[in-house]
Amino acid sequence: MRRLLLRTLMFALPLGIAVVPAPANAALILTAEPLTLHANGPGSTGRLVVSISSTNGTDLLDLFGVEFRLTSANSHFLSFVNPPADAQLGNASYIFYGDSAADLAGPPSGLVSSSLNPDDTYIGGDGTLSGLGVTVQMADPLNTKLLVLLDITADNGSGVQAGDIFHLTLVRGPSTYFLGPISSVGDPPSLDFEFTNVPITITTVVPEPSSLTLVGVGLLVMGITRVARRDRQR
Repeated sequence: MRRLLLRTLMFALPLGIAVVPAPANAALILTAEPLTLHANGPGSTGRLVVSISSTNGTDLLDLFGVEFRLTSANSHFLSFVNPPADAQLGNASYIFYGDSAADLAGPPSGLVSSSLNPDDTYIGGDGTLSGLGVTVQMADPLNTKLLVLLDITADNGSGVQAGDIFHLTLVRGPSTYFLGPISSVGDPPSLDFEFTNVPITITTVVPEPSSLTLVGVGLLVMGITRVARRDRQR
C-alpha cells in the first residue's frame, strides 16, 4: 500500500497537488563537485556525485523528485548515459538507504529524456517505505549523504572539444520537489532547497607518465641513430 501511495504521489505532484509551504529557516543544500571529461575515448564518461545536507540538521525528508539538465553555450552538448544506472540505490551513503521504495523496485529509478539536446535531461525520485522520513543532517565531509549519482558522457557525436564548458542545472519545475512525511491531517510539508550550477569542463588527453617515458626513449634512440649515421657518412 505504501509503495502504491508513493508511486501515485510521485506522478500526481507534477499535476499540481498542493503542499504546505516550507518554514523560512528550512533549507536543504544540494551540492556536487566540478567534473572534468575528455572529448572522446577513455575519460569521456564521468560521474557527478550529488549530495544532500540541511542547514539546521532537523529537516525530515520522505519523498523527493529531481529534474537535472545539462546546458551549454554552443552547438556542442553533453548527454546523460541512457538508461541511467542510478548507482546510489543500494549504496550505504544513500539518503534513503535501507528504507528506499526505489531500491526495492530495483534500478533504474529515473529516466533520461531529451529537452534542448539529445539525452540532456534526467528525471528521478524516491521515497521511504516506512513513511516516517529521514532526518537530513548538516554537512559533514566524513559522512556525506548521497541524493543521486549522475553518469555523463561527452562521447555522443556532437563534436565536443577541449575547452568547452557545460553546466549541470537543477530545473525548478513540477518534477523537482522535496517533501516531509505525509500527515493524516493535511498535505506533506514542502522543504526549501538550494543548488548551485556545477561546471563540467572538457580537456585534452594528457599522456600517462609511462607513455611520456616511452616517447622520451624513442626520441633518444632516434637521436643516437642519426648521429651514428652521420658519423659513418664522414
